[in-house]
Amino acid sequence: MRPPRPDATKRNVTLRIGTYRRLRTYLDEMRDETGLRGRSLTFDDAVGALLAEHEIMMAAGREALEECLRERFLGRDGRGP
Repeated sequence: MRPPRPDATKRNVTLRIGTYRRLRTYLDEMRDETGLRGRSLTFDDAVGALLAEHEIMMAAGREALEECLRERFLGRDGRGP
């Protein structure tokens, strides 16, 4: 892999199809919650929102983050999606 250019403004990433579909669903949910049906949100918006959510959780504390991740990946009942 070549070293990244320091002046680059974009990067390409590869997602597994399952991850892509989950991100697309999240993007649709963001559109519904914000009421921005006419404006198209980008995958960059979705990833940025997820990273911001992660940073907030890290600031709230590790226990809260672990609980949130447990619920997200295992579901509220602890058995999985």
